[in-house]
This record gives sequence, C-alpha cells and structure tokens, in this order.
Amino acid sequence: MTRMGLATRNAWGAVLCALVIGCWVFLYDDASSTGTAVLGGYRERWFLLCSLVTYGCLLYWLIALSRPGKAALGRMLLLHLGIALSLAILEVPAFLGNIDYRDVFGRQVGHRAAGGKLADPRLSRTGRPNVRFQGTSLPDLAGLLGAEASPIPVDFQTDAYGLRNKSTKTDPGIFFLGDSVLVAGLVPIDSIVSERVEKLLGIAVLNVSEVGYSPQEELIRLEALGLPLQDKLVVHFIFEGNDLSDSMRWRARSNRSASSAWPESGFMKSLLRTLHRPKRTAGRERSGHFVTAAEDDQEVYFLYDSRRIDACIDEFSFIARAMQGAARKILDEGGSYAVVFIPTKIRVLHGFCTWPEGSGLSDPQLAQSSMFSRLAQACEEAGIPLLDLTPSLVAASGEGRLAFFAADTHLNAVGHEVMANALGPWITALQR
Repeated sequence: MTRMGLATRNAWGAVLCALVIGCWVFLYDDASSTGTAVLGGYRERWFLLCSLVTYGCLLYWLIALSRPGKAALGRMLLLHLGIALSLAILEVPAFLGNIDYRDVFGRQVGHRAAGGKLADPRLSRTGRPNVRFQGTSLPDLAGLLGAEASPIPVDFQTDAYGLRNKSTKTDPGIFFLGDSVLVAGLVPIDSIVSERVEKLLGIAVLNVSEVGYSPQEELIRLEALGLPLQDKLVVHFIFEGNDLSDSMRWRARSNRSASSAWPESGFMKSLLRTLHRPKRTAGRERSGHFVTAAEDDQEVYFLYDSRRIDACIDEFSFIARAMQGAARKILDEGGSYAVVFIPTKIRVLHGFCTWPEGSGLSDPQLAQSSMFSRLAQACEEAGIPLLDLTPSLVAASGEGRLAFFAADTHLNAVGHEVMANALGPWITALQR
C-alpha cells in the first residue's frame, strides 16, 4: 500500500473513531446512582475523556491529510501548550479562593446567599446579613438528574448574622444546627422547622444553618456566633444524605486553602458542567411513583441510596468525634446538646412507591443505609439524646402526605410540619 493510501486509510479510521466517540460525548446519558459512567469514570471525567479522544482523532486526521513539516508541527505543539497554560492560569484564582466560576457560568440549582465575611477561616461560606431574595428556583434534581420540574417561588431572607431566620434573635433559648435541609430555601420562612418549633414552644429558636455545611462546620458556625450557651439547648440535625460527603469535602478543603472551594469552583469543572448538563432521561432509573391522599400520582426522584451513602460510611468516625467533643464543650458551658436524625427521601418513601420496570431503586435494601445505626451507637456511647425523625415521616407518608419535594432532595412544607410536631414534645421532655 502506498504512503498516500495508508494515510488516507488512517485518516478515515480517525474520522470514524471520532464520530463514534462523539456519539458517546453528546448522546450518552448517565443515570447511575453515584454519578458514574462507562469504565467507572465520573460523568464529567467521562465527558472530558471522550472530548479529548475525539479531538485527538480529528487532529490526527488533519495531520494525516496535510502532512505538515517540522516547523508547523512545532507551532502546533506550542499552541496546545499555550492553551494548557492558559487553562492552568484560569484555575489559579479559584484555587486561591478569589473567584468561584460556578457564579460566572451560572449555577444549575438553588439560590446561593453566601458571600458574607467569614466569621471563622475554617468555614467555607457564611450568608450575607440582612438580605432579601425574591424570585424562582428549580428543584435541585432538575439539574442533577434532569428531572422534569417547574420553577418554585422563593422568598429568601437572612438576619443580622447572615442566617435564615425571620428576625434577629440575640438571646435564643434553642439553637438548631444544620445544612440546606434546615435552610429550606424552597419553603416559606414561616413554614420552616425552626420557626414552627418557636411558635409551638414559645421559645426563641435560632436557625444556625448554611447550604453545603458539614456537621463540623455547623458546630464551628455556632462557636463563631459567640453567643452564651448557659441554660441553652443545642439541637444538631444530622442528614443521612450528604453529611458524610460534606465532611469529606470540608476536611479536604481544610488541608488546602481556608477560602478555596476548588476544584468544584474551578474553571474546567464549571465549564464541563455547562457543556454536559444531564438530559431529562437521566432521572428515568432514579424515580418512582407516589400516590397522595388526593389520589394524585406524583413522579418522585431520588438522588441518595444506601450504596452511595455507605460508600462513605468510614467518614462517620470524624463526625462522631466532632459531635462528642461538642457535647462535652457545650456541657462545660452550662448548656445541653442533642442530636436529630433526618432520613433520606428513599428511606421514608420506598415502601410507598411503585417502581417502573427497569428501575434501579426497586430493591428495599437501597433504602437502608448503615448511617442511623452508626449514629445511634455514637450517641449512646456519649450519652447524647437522639431523636429519629424516620417514624414520623413514614407515618405521614402512610397517610398520603408527601413530605419531600418530588424533584428535590429536601423536605417540603409538609415535611417541616411533621418535623416540628415530632420535635416539640421531645424538646419539652429534654428541658424538664
């Protein structure tokens, strides 16, 4: 075969390879539980790998046809090195914490009220004090799983501490520590659990929570407030869904820069998320059907299951250590410390859902992670009071009351009502 014939054959081979890989890049849809794709690569890593291989094939095709000289190849190499260097330079301000490219490209889900001056360098963010945001927001699984959902009206406000409270409470009797479950940005502020419990008990409740916080950060945020804890009750909410992964992320960040959310805030990560947002079919294997008391058939989407949670279960030892240390410190200051377990949507709803053929969630074992048993053991060893909200939320589901947003990982107003009704008598008993 002549050199020209060989080059032509190789070029057509490169084109064919590029077309096949290009189909994976733009047509492949990852609906797996842990965000993994073919060969175990994460969605973004798989997309990046396919894009690079496709580009490599096309580049080979171009070289095979044009047969450039050494000088042209050198210029081509310098061009690619320059692009790589430029991308690296763009990553530096995100690594140092000076910019968050997620804001530049547009966040896919939720409202972010962060941006206040950090009260403690160990914190990843704090909310801006005295802000008001009114508008709409898509449920988080619309961006994460491509779930079909309509925007939800949002009326979000913060107090003088930058926390989501209806008013600034300078002398609260109870502190609620938590993450986005307690922030509850999609729930009207009068309906969130902290405001409901305050109304039920007639005691000021300060909601000390931030989106994306790890349990360790929640404790640091309380400490940073500098409010006295004498005769106060601190209630720490542990969420089964992402507290383990948030703890891992926070510890990794603590070992880097005190103000950096890199690589999540980086240029390449943000660009990849924008280029390869999930298709609507991604949630196909992650949904079930729940029929409400009004006989309304709701398609409900699920992000977390036991496989995803238990994959990080070794991280719980760090959370347990932080909880036990906090209990001792708060007791030394004359206060008391208690823990509340918030289950995932799948733990609550699995027994009440019907699952379509081919669903990846029909196995009941996927609703039972080992998170609660580990939490119960840690609390028992340290003498920490523990309330499991699972029975109350399951009972509400049995009545046909959907306690979660259908296309979101968080509890809706019904769920916050159920939580408050369970917390009221439990807190009263603790304070006797």
